[in-house]
Amino acid sequence: MQTTAKSFTVKEVSADKAYSGRECHDAIAAVGATPFIMFKDITTGGVGGLFAKMFHYFNYRRDEFLAHYHQRSNVESAVMMVKTKFGDGLKSKTDVAGRNEVLCKVPATIYVASSAPCMHLGFGRSSLNDGTLTPTRHQHEDRPPKLREHGTLKARPAGDRSKTPPVYRRETDYFGSSA
Repeated sequence: MQTTAKSFTVKEVSADKAYSGRECHDAIAAVGATPFIMFKDITTGGVGGLFAKMFHYFNYRRDEFLAHYHQRSNVESAVMMVKTKFGDGLKSKTDVAGRNEVLCKVPATIYVASSAPCMHLGFGRSSLNDGTLTPTRHQHEDRPPKLREHGTLKARPAGDRSKTPPVYRRETDYFGSSA
């Protein structure tokens, strides 16, 4: 928390039950933020301090508490979108390259997420390049998705025991979703 607070103004912190403890609540309060951490089922609030105060807030104003807590759902959804689009690992070998890779994946995901609904509704960029949207047809709109093979299959030489199967993929349209 201390490191984050040096670079950002932290007002609220939402976290799941794994972080429900007095130490986490106190660390968040130390940087001037309010903790909205879900409580475990066996929690009583008997430890006192900010932990007890937030526990009572959770019990007596549950709707308000949950409105703050569920802000983390937006972050979880965004992370899942990036992982779904690009996989959950990084290809880069160094820390700097890894950071740059993430900094490229996030805006690319935002672009695809914001442009896909327009494309799905049949709107694409006009040929005039003036930024206006004009109705267009999808390339593969009339064809159902099918499997196609990438690369060619060659007969393996006798004695070759490699078990690499051919790669098949669903044919996709230009935003990466199945046609």
